[in-house]
Amino acid sequence: MLNVLDGYKGINLEIDGEERTLRINTSEAWNVLEVEVNGKTIVVNEGDTISFIVESGEVVEGTVTKLKGKNEKAKIQIAPLGQFKEEIWDVLSIKENSLKVINSKDGYEEYDEEE
Repeated sequence: MLNVLDGYKGINLEIDGEERTLRINTSEAWNVLEVEVNGKTIVVNEGDTISFIVESGEVVEGTVTKLKGKNEKAKIQIAPLGQFKEEIWDVLSIKENSLKVINSKDGYEEYDEEE
């Protein structure tokens, strides 16, 4: 059984013959963005350093501070490298196949310069 209450999902499981409820925090459920680029799924998390080109041709590079929304309504809040400001970009303004994760907060790179 699955219950959602106050930002938590409660899953009832039988453990050692007794029913127990496992609570999972869902308040940060949208803090990841998955985008398909050249047939590969690119995962963007808050804290990642990313680079992309917007439709106007401007190159944007910086650290993701917040992800909002989902699907076509998703927005990326980014702190550009070397600047003391933040910008919010609509994912629909990102030029197709230009999004790259330069340095993941998880400590690995997803960017391949040869592609």
